[in-house]
Amino acid sequence: MQNRRATRRDIFVFDSGKNTYLASSIPGMTETVFSLLVSRNSEHSLFKEHHSGASIELADKKKIPLDTSSLFRTSTIQEHTFLTFVHRAADKKTIELVGTSDLKHWKSHQTLDHFSQPPVFVDLPVAKRRRRIGAFVSIGRKHIGGFIGNKDFADWEDQGTILEGRTSSFDATHLEPIAVTELPSGILLLYSTKNSENQLSIGAAIFDPNNLTLTRWRAPAPLWKAPHDWYAEPVTFLGASFHGKYGTIFLQRSGHTAESFPLPKLWEMYHLPKRLVAVRTKDLKQKAEKKVVTALQLVRFHSNPIIEPKETNAWEAMATFNAAAVTLDDRVHLLYRAQGHDGHSVLGYATSTDGIHIDERLDYPVYDPSQITKTPKTQDQKFIRHPYMSGGGTGGCEDPRLTRIDDTLYLTYTAFNGIQPPGVALTSISIQDFLAKRFDRWKKPRLISRFGHIQKNWVIFPEKIGGKIAILHNVSPRIMMELVDEIDAPTLVIDSCPPRQADNAHRWDNIVRGAGAPPLRTEYGWLVLYHAMDANDPNKYKVGAMLLDLHNPEVIIARSPAPVLEPEEHYENNGYKWGVVFVCGALIKDGTLFVYYGASDKTLAVATASLPSFLNDLLGNRTPQIKAVTIQS
Repeated sequence: MQNRRATRRDIFVFDSGKNTYLASSIPGMTETVFSLLVSRNSEHSLFKEHHSGASIELADKKKIPLDTSSLFRTSTIQEHTFLTFVHRAADKKTIELVGTSDLKHWKSHQTLDHFSQPPVFVDLPVAKRRRRIGAFVSIGRKHIGGFIGNKDFADWEDQGTILEGRTSSFDATHLEPIAVTELPSGILLLYSTKNSENQLSIGAAIFDPNNLTLTRWRAPAPLWKAPHDWYAEPVTFLGASFHGKYGTIFLQRSGHTAESFPLPKLWEMYHLPKRLVAVRTKDLKQKAEKKVVTALQLVRFHSNPIIEPKETNAWEAMATFNAAAVTLDDRVHLLYRAQGHDGHSVLGYATSTDGIHIDERLDYPVYDPSQITKTPKTQDQKFIRHPYMSGGGTGGCEDPRLTRIDDTLYLTYTAFNGIQPPGVALTSISIQDFLAKRFDRWKKPRLISRFGHIQKNWVIFPEKIGGKIAILHNVSPRIMMELVDEIDAPTLVIDSCPPRQADNAHRWDNIVRGAGAPPLRTEYGWLVLYHAMDANDPNKYKVGAMLLDLHNPEVIIARSPAPVLEPEEHYENNGYKWGVVFVCGALIKDGTLFVYYGASDKTLAVATASLPSFLNDLLGNRTPQIKAVTIQS
């Protein structure tokens, strides 16, 4: 829905049957009357009048002036539409409940004296032959409470806090329910919230319909977040629609008409397990046990992050993360993924003498595929729905990896144009041009993965294997690599299958995502860092380590029994994606392993380890190998 200066006041949005409706006041008409508009397209950007002269009546059958009411919330109970809102009259605030059978006449049901804020309601399973209604309501600034009542919206039983703000996440405070609906997997609640930096977002959670205190799933990242230039601007949420491939959130800023934004249906990724393991809200408050730090765990730099967004540079004003790393002339060079508020990803450049403190950082991007190929950025980013969005981005050059082979630097990255599935692209530059900062000499990039297939996380070995250049493109359920004679060959296309999960449900890395940094040669084997998740600790990106045989890298020599790095610090949870540490660059310098990782899709951080101690502990977790049995006569 386009952003126009307001000529009307939009009031609330709701689904009824297969349609989505918008209630809007009519300019020039009485302040007690509004119009009901119906959506005419799947994006909900076009509405047409359905009813005119609609109104809301309270118990005295008087039509209420719309300017005395606010915070409208809709609910569907037994296929009937109900509306709750705050009503102010004669310095008195009440929470009102009205219902409708024809969507035109909204008549008083009752005043909800039990609540201090407008709740949203949902049907609950029948218990003891009695219909029940669940209610979700904001309690204070950091909690959403649950209540269970009867079919008459009475006799409410307090279930306590069922959703609490997460201190180091996008939903730290100001939790307010917006809409609720029933799913096969449970009760889905959409809520508005703010993080510690006061940025507005939309979150989601699924609850057990038989016990509202049981949270089955909670979105690890916001389904939508307000642009940075909306800071401190008043926003009113009008409601949501669950129709179509995407959900839609509706809001209105002061002085504007309603705006609609797509919501990825992350909740559809959740399915009830065969043996449901639900998490009680009160259990989340228990303190985690202290972990014993071993040599196989990376140690964070105490002043992380080392690179943060710069508001003065539009191209890197929103995020600076996921950096490739290489050592040249005894200096560490970093190419980091940067995003402006348009979501377009380019690469920035920084360098360091000690690998930790940044000595130089350029104020311009050093690699932008849209400039090299002369193709425009995805147009009109705000209103295009992107099914493959990554890291909050809408296209460009994502998640770079650098590998030096002889006198050339090869750069692989995830190429995304905002529409087609992302693939792996390759470009290169001579070391001489790179050190001289002649960044206009990058070779024209091209896809080396099959067009139309989703591919990410490919890395190149820094040495030839069997006389050929080796490209590692899959690490699960086994190591998969492509050996090529000419990596610059224009006909090079590598077919890879998406990662499949091995039978390792007992391990911490039972969901492997892909390789991190390019392999590092050590005396014991190729050191490969990789990204993985744990189904028993969902929605967190963690980092593991493995050693591959030097001569036959398809053989795994050893593998870490636990993550070597996992999201625990506030900057790893308080960005644009909660619970993410993502490695794209690593190097060995003076006997120390340096690992550069994106933290929460917003900033760049570094962690280190003593390489001898790290490898010694890793070798203590060797992978059993099948060996041939030789029988001597």
